[in-house]
Amino acid sequence: MAKYFNSLRRVIDLKPRVIFPSHGTALGGTYRLEETLKHREQREAQVLSHLQAGTSIDDMLGQMYAGTPPFLLPLARVNIESHIAKLRAEATAPATRA
Repeated sequence: MAKYFNSLRRVIDLKPRVIFPSHGTALGGTYRLEETLKHREQREAQVLSHLQAGTSIDDMLGQMYAGTPPFLLPLARVNIESHIAKLRAEATAPATRA
C-alpha cells in the first residue's frame, strides 16, 4: 500500500495533462488520481481507528464494507490487510486480531 500511495503522489506531482489508465479512456489531469489517493487515505484512517479500538479484521470487513457484494469481500479483506501492513511498517498500528 505504501508503494501505491507513493506512486499516486509521484504522478500527481508530475501534473500530467493527460493520464492513460490501463483500461478505459484517457483522463484529463490528475483529478481522478487525487480522489483515489484521498479515498485510500480515508480508508486507512478507518483501519487505524478500528485497530486502535481493538476491532478484528473480520469485524472491520463487516463494518467498513457493509453492502459490498460477497464476491468482492476477499479483495476488500486484502485492502484492509494491506493498510495494516503499511501502518505496521510505519509503526503506527497496534497488533491485530484475525
